[in-house]
Amino acid sequence: MPLHELSVISLGPIKEVQNVVIRIRTAGGGQGRGGYRPYLTIKGESIDTCFVVARYLVCGPHGHDMLAIAASLTCSTACL
Repeated sequence: MPLHELSVISLGPIKEVQNVVIRIRTAGGGQGRGGYRPYLTIKGESIDTCFVVARYLVCGPHGHDMLAIAASLTCSTACL
């Protein structure tokens, strides 16, 4: 998406951005929103890696305690 105003960071000007925005709703009525903005030169992320994480959030956590790390890793491996 082209920016209306040029954004300048330490690496130089940014003329456009690619963002992934997600919304999650739980069966219990909870909801939240989040987003990813990949910076390949800073974090090594691309828009493709952002979609991988978003896909995990869609299919991975259902019915799982995401604070139980071992179970979460099993869940994420099965999803991806």
